[in-house]
Amino acid sequence: MKKHVIIFEVRGGSDKGPYGFRRDSKPIIDSLKKRGWTAEIIFYQDKDRGEIYRYTHEKADAYISRVNP
Repeated sequence: MKKHVIIFEVRGGSDKGPYGFRRDSKPIIDSLKKRGWTAEIIFYQDKDRGEIYRYTHEKADAYISRVNP
């Protein structure tokens, strides 16, 4: 079992911290790590959706979408 989570975000917006991702994403990653999981943030773009899908399917057991449609 991989035990890996991918968190989808988009670049920009007023909800981002100094590193470019949402301020509460790091606490989510830290919480997962305490439970023995790994996690990473991927910045979603429509033009890359096929590549993102394939990567997520291969590497992750779950994803969290933090993209506001």
